Amino acid sequence: MSQENVEVVRGVYRAWDDGDLDALLATCDPDVELLTSGSFPDLAAVYRGHAGMRTFWDSMRAPWESFRLDPERIVEGEACAVVAVHFRARGKGSGVTADLQHRGGWSSWMARNFRAPHR
Repeated sequence: MSQENVEVVRGVYRAWDDGDLDALLATCDPDVELLTSGSFPDLAAVYRGHAGMRTFWDSMRAPWESFRLDPERIVEGEACAVVAVHFRARGKGSGVTADLQHRGGWSSWMARNFRAPHR
């Protein structure tokens, strides 16, 4: 995976943390496919295309008052990357906090699903 693609992965996390769905979608190929890990209840196994990413965005963010995904380490492959993610969130209404690092927080990325936004 090129350094440009690593920056795209970082941009996805920045967009997430900024609450900027349009910026996130700008990095996604129209045929993006997101497979969830089963770590979160009530999520579909697969989300496809920009419409799927919008659904994932809404579903994942709905139970949280605040939500951050911080990439702490990116391990590059030829056409992919694996990211150690630090997940921090506060529940809506309950105020319960979640703070998860590494063990349950690795995400894999395929270069074919994401691209640098057009400038």
